[in-house]
Amino acid sequence: MQNYEVASLGMRAILYEVSVTPKPGLVDKSNSGAHNDMNFYTFLASASALSQGLYEIADLAGNWRTDSLRALFDSIRPIGINMEKAMFEATGGVNTHKGMIFNMGILVAAAAYLISKKSCVTVTAEALSEIVSTMTSGICAHELGKSVPRLMEKNSIWNMALRVYVAKQSLVIRLSSKQQCQFTELKGFQEMTFAFKCFLPL
Repeated sequence: MQNYEVASLGMRAILYEVSVTPKPGLVDKSNSGAHNDMNFYTFLASASALSQGLYEIADLAGNWRTDSLRALFDSIRPIGINMEKAMFEATGGVNTHKGMIFNMGILVAAAAYLISKKSCVTVTAEALSEIVSTMTSGICAHELGKSVPRLMEKNSIWNMALRVYVAKQSLVIRLSSKQQCQFTELKGFQEMTFAFKCFLPL
């Protein structure tokens, strides 16, 4: 599987997430839920502005040649910041995907990295969560300072929450000797047969 295909699956998941209907209180195809500043088409406009950034993240991660996953995380952050700017430009200042940019950006990076490092194996949600956990270990303490309690560190509630989130994506990548991938749905809505399943909010 090529890096652009990983990015495309992430993009597809973003589109499918907003299309799932009904989602009481949230934006879906039928209504805007509790929001009066956005609708289904606002999300489509926003999603279309994110594709370039996801491709850049997948390309960077798929060609990552060092063992420092924290450095990978730091390297994709500027791309995420540019994606956020593109989102606000597309929506006229409305925040539709800020959290999704963070989460999907990390997941696309982790998946592309794993694919580039492995062959003839199954890349499970558990393997993906290990990469995500390593990439994001200590980010709260780093961003918020030393006052952050130890529970926010590795193997803490924070990382447990990340692991739960990643597991809910139900991503299974089966790699053949030619690194061709088959993405398989594990659970969830029958119509959501895509790689990254974004059940938001958690």
